[in-house]
Amino acid sequence: MAEVAVQSLGAEESGLNVAEYLGIFRRRLWTIIIPAIAGTVLGFASAKLVPPRYELITRVKIQDPGVGRDITMLRMIAPPHKPMLQSIRADIINRQFLQGIILDINLDEGFNLSSPKSVNSLHEYIKSNLTVKMNPSEKGPDTLELVYVGRDVGKCAEFLNQVRDRYVDNFMRDYRGIVRTLYDNLREQKFETEKSSEALQARFEAFQNDPDFKLVGSEAAILRRLSDLETQKVTLDIDVKKLEGLIKGVDDQLAQVKDTVETSQMAPNPRKQDAAQKLLTAQQKLTYLTTVLGYTSMTKDVRDAEKDVARLTAEHKAIPSEGEDRRTVSQSPVHVNLQTNKNDYVRQIDAARRAGRSVAEEMESVKRTLDRVRILENERREYVGKIEGVAVRLRDLNARFDQVESSWNNVA
Repeated sequence: MAEVAVQSLGAEESGLNVAEYLGIFRRRLWTIIIPAIAGTVLGFASAKLVPPRYELITRVKIQDPGVGRDITMLRMIAPPHKPMLQSIRADIINRQFLQGIILDINLDEGFNLSSPKSVNSLHEYIKSNLTVKMNPSEKGPDTLELVYVGRDVGKCAEFLNQVRDRYVDNFMRDYRGIVRTLYDNLREQKFETEKSSEALQARFEAFQNDPDFKLVGSEAAILRRLSDLETQKVTLDIDVKKLEGLIKGVDDQLAQVKDTVETSQMAPNPRKQDAAQKLLTAQQKLTYLTTVLGYTSMTKDVRDAEKDVARLTAEHKAIPSEGEDRRTVSQSPVHVNLQTNKNDYVRQIDAARRAGRSVAEEMESVKRTLDRVRILENERREYVGKIEGVAVRLRDLNARFDQVESSWNNVA
């Protein structure tokens, strides 16, 4: 609420007492009476000719709606309240600002408003007699004090009230404009952040739908598999080295062993075999005659058969059993055994090397998969971090938007 005080300018009191006045009066009667009479006359004439001057005061409390905190947090603009008040004197004594008030209330202060020169003098007079005092506080309301010294107490009071009201109106208009700009900017930021959040969520969902996304989280299992394959590769390499050592040992033995052996064997006499066959036939015939037919030595057939058996027995005995000497060359059993072992070692080496190549190929595949998993993990962490960051920013913007919106409603 504005306060207006009117006070007339008066004289100061003297410091002399009554006794001193009486003493001076007795000693210098005429010296005192004559100037007193002259002063009275001049004072009366001055009071009739020179109009009185009045000092008027109005005070205004400017309450900060509280938007400054939000603006500072958003790093968009300095708090509008106090910086706007720093230029208050320049705003109030601005000629354009005062001209409308002067014309509205016809404030002339003894100057001719129809003369441009007098109007300029009037503005200089008002500037020199209008005092703007700002009593700022660190937080909370600030107090504005306007003091004006003029001749027409009624017009001066109206002038001072007009200055106050119009400045407050201009201040609130400018303040609303700043808050509105903040409100619009913050709403735009909120809208853009929501769009960014939706786009980021869409990209993250597409990323999760990628067939490779199922690999996310499998790095530990892949590392274990890679470790197992490395162990297998080392084991196979050791086996190959062992087998190569065994083959070298076999080669050394084969160099010392002949690959063939020569054997000598007496072949059976074919005449002896023929004689034995004939003797057997004769014996069978004699047995058939005596056993099956029941003939005795009294019969001619039995006697002939006995003679044949006796003759063939003598011939068989006369023929030597052994025929000619036969020599044969064959592979050495030791050589064959060593060669068999070597061939078996070679097959084992081939199998181990094939297995090693297979393990190495799988290791490369697992390493590529591991690299892919790590890339996917980094992408997932980046997405999660961005999404969390946008969510935090959006929550902060929503909270600030609610505060600014409330402040805007208070000053709109």
